[in-house]
Amino acid sequence: MRIGRFAALAGLSPRQVRYYTDENLLPTVRLSNGYRDYDEDEVERARRLRSLFAVGLTVDEVRVLSPCLSDSSTAMCAATTKALTMRLADLDAQIDGLREARALIQRRLDAAA
Repeated sequence: MRIGRFAALAGLSPRQVRYYTDENLLPTVRLSNGYRDYDEDEVERARRLRSLFAVGLTVDEVRVLSPCLSDSSTAMCAATTKALTMRLADLDAQIDGLREARALIQRRLDAAA
Protein backbone atom coordinates (compact mmCIF):
# COMPACT_ATOMS: atom_id res chain seq x y z
CA MET A 1 0.00 0.00 0.00
CA ARG A 2 1.25 3.48 -0.79
CA ILE A 3 2.43 5.78 1.98
CA GLY A 4 -0.51 8.20 1.80
CA ARG A 5 -3.12 5.51 2.36
CA PHE A 6 -1.03 3.82 5.03
CA ALA A 7 -0.54 7.12 6.85
CA ALA A 8 -4.27 7.87 6.74
CA LEU A 9 -5.17 4.45 8.15
CA ALA A 10 -2.60 4.81 10.92
CA GLY A 11 -3.61 8.38 11.81
CA LEU A 12 -0.18 9.72 10.88
CA SER A 13 1.22 12.11 8.35
CA PRO A 14 3.28 10.68 5.47
CA ARG A 15 6.24 12.53 6.99
CA GLN A 16 5.83 10.63 10.27
CA VAL A 17 5.61 7.32 8.40
CA ARG A 18 8.81 8.15 6.50
CA TYR A 19 10.53 9.05 9.76
CA TYR A 20 9.47 5.79 11.45
CA THR A 21 10.66 3.89 8.38
CA ASP A 22 13.97 5.75 8.20
CA GLU A 23 14.56 4.97 11.89
CA ASN A 24 13.94 1.26 11.15
CA LEU A 25 10.87 1.20 13.38
CA LEU A 26 8.43 0.43 10.59
CA PRO A 27 9.14 -2.08 7.82
CA THR A 28 8.61 -1.29 4.17
CA VAL A 29 9.55 -2.65 0.79
CA ARG A 30 10.92 -0.50 -2.02
CA LEU A 31 9.17 -1.08 -5.32
CA SER A 32 11.02 -0.98 -8.62
CA ASN A 33 9.82 2.59 -9.13
CA GLY A 34 11.36 3.63 -5.79
CA TYR A 35 8.04 4.01 -3.99
CA ARG A 36 7.67 2.60 -0.50
CA ASP A 37 5.15 -0.19 -0.15
CA TYR A 38 3.63 -0.71 3.31
CA ASP A 39 1.84 -3.78 4.55
CA GLU A 40 -1.63 -3.10 5.93
CA ASP A 41 -0.80 -5.47 8.79
CA GLU A 42 1.69 -2.85 10.05
CA VAL A 43 -0.96 -0.14 10.62
CA GLU A 44 -1.45 -1.14 14.27
CA ARG A 45 2.31 -1.12 14.81
CA ALA A 46 2.43 2.43 13.42
CA ARG A 47 -0.35 3.46 15.82
CA ARG A 48 1.57 1.96 18.74
CA LEU A 49 4.67 3.86 17.66
CA ARG A 50 2.69 7.09 17.52
CA SER A 51 1.35 6.55 21.04
CA LEU A 52 4.83 5.92 22.45
CA PHE A 53 6.18 9.09 20.86
CA ALA A 54 3.11 11.00 22.05
CA VAL A 55 3.96 10.27 25.69
CA GLY A 56 7.47 11.60 25.17
CA LEU A 57 9.62 8.53 24.63
CA THR A 58 12.70 9.07 22.49
CA VAL A 59 13.59 7.21 19.31
CA ASP A 60 16.22 5.22 21.19
CA GLU A 61 13.72 4.24 23.88
CA VAL A 62 11.14 3.23 21.28
CA ARG A 63 13.75 1.29 19.31
CA VAL A 64 14.39 -0.88 22.38
CA LEU A 65 10.65 -1.56 22.60
CA SER A 66 10.34 -2.39 18.91
CA PRO A 67 10.11 -6.17 19.46
CA CYS A 68 7.13 -5.57 21.76
CA LEU A 69 5.15 -3.81 19.05
CA SER A 70 4.49 -6.73 16.75
CA ASP A 71 0.92 -7.32 17.94
CA SER A 72 -1.50 -6.34 20.67
CA SER A 73 -0.60 -9.32 22.84
CA THR A 74 3.00 -8.12 23.20
CA ALA A 75 2.38 -4.36 23.16
CA MET A 76 2.69 -4.15 26.96
CA CYS A 77 5.73 -6.38 27.45
CA ALA A 78 8.00 -5.92 30.46
CA ALA A 79 10.23 -3.47 28.56
CA THR A 80 7.25 -1.29 27.63
CA THR A 81 5.97 -1.30 31.19
CA LYS A 82 9.41 -0.31 32.48
CA ALA A 83 9.82 2.48 29.90
CA LEU A 84 6.38 3.91 30.62
CA THR A 85 6.94 3.71 34.38
CA MET A 86 10.21 5.62 34.00
CA ARG A 87 8.53 8.22 31.75
CA LEU A 88 5.76 8.66 34.31
CA ALA A 89 8.35 9.26 37.03
CA ASP A 90 10.05 11.86 34.80
CA LEU A 91 6.73 13.62 34.22
CA ASP A 92 5.98 13.62 37.95
CA ALA A 93 9.38 15.18 38.63
CA GLN A 94 8.75 17.85 35.99
CA ILE A 95 5.33 18.59 37.47
CA ASP A 96 6.87 18.92 40.96
CA GLY A 97 9.51 21.30 39.57
CA LEU A 98 6.87 23.40 37.85
CA ARG A 99 4.78 23.56 41.03
CA GLU A 100 7.83 24.77 42.96
CA ALA A 101 8.59 27.39 40.31
CA ARG A 102 4.98 28.54 40.33
CA ALA A 103 4.95 28.82 44.12
CA LEU A 104 8.17 30.86 44.03
CA ILE A 105 6.75 33.24 41.42
CA GLN A 106 3.51 33.58 43.37
CA ARG A 107 5.42 34.41 46.58
CA ARG A 108 7.44 37.08 44.74
CA LEU A 109 4.30 38.60 43.26
CA ASP A 110 2.54 38.53 46.63
CA ALA A 111 5.56 40.20 48.29
CA ALA A 112 5.62 42.91 45.62
CA ALA A 113 1.92 43.71 46.02
